[in-house]
Amino acid sequence: MLVLITPGGFLSAINGMATPAQTLDIPRDEVFTYANMNLKETMQVFERYGVRILSMDEVALKMPQYGSAMQRTQE
Repeated sequence: MLVLITPGGFLSAINGMATPAQTLDIPRDEVFTYANMNLKETMQVFERYGVRILSMDEVALKMPQYGSAMQRTQE
């Protein structure tokens, strides 16, 4: 995977959201993933640092080759 992040606010945004683990145990209850959590706070932090995630429409417009690559991997 190639990820281009410019300007460099992404690392600062991630560091701003980091919290220390409460225990060294693997969580056995609810595990939060992008599929089941509210990312509103995350997006607010990203906005403060100038980080913007492209929508699927923006990806299709700005990186048309990406869409055709995704179609080939799904076939």
